[in-house]
Amino acid sequence: MARFNTMVAEPKTPKSRDFVGLPIPGAAAMVASTVFFMKEYPFLDEIKPVFLILLVYLLSFLMVSNFRYRSFKQLTFKKRRPFNLLVMIVLAIFVVAAFPQLMLFSIFFLYSLSGLLEKGFHLIKYHPEGSIKTDK
Repeated sequence: MARFNTMVAEPKTPKSRDFVGLPIPGAAAMVASTVFFMKEYPFLDEIKPVFLILLVYLLSFLMVSNFRYRSFKQLTFKKRRPFNLLVMIVLAIFVVAAFPQLMLFSIFFLYSLSGLLEKGFHLIKYHPEGSIKTDK
């Protein structure tokens, strides 16, 4: 809420369809799906406490970061959709239902990483090779 309150106070903040920082429901879904995933796969029991602590710290950092995350507000379902999309949606629902622990964890993990990945692709695309300084 602190980030939201400071951004609203700025008069020239452009309205965006994306979130700045990982949204709280996304972080909560990541933690819940991780617990769900670790319960199904007991070989992770030895590293569970350390992994969960590191995950919470990483998600906390992503929530206060300036990385942009898609909000999916621009999705519209009023247009006519092709039959292939319907088949893909049914297939996705089937796969999630068949392997819920693995698939939910994978979906929320990829969403949590999407802000980092998008920023990385943006840096690679818009910065020429010589503009990023590296020490050799």
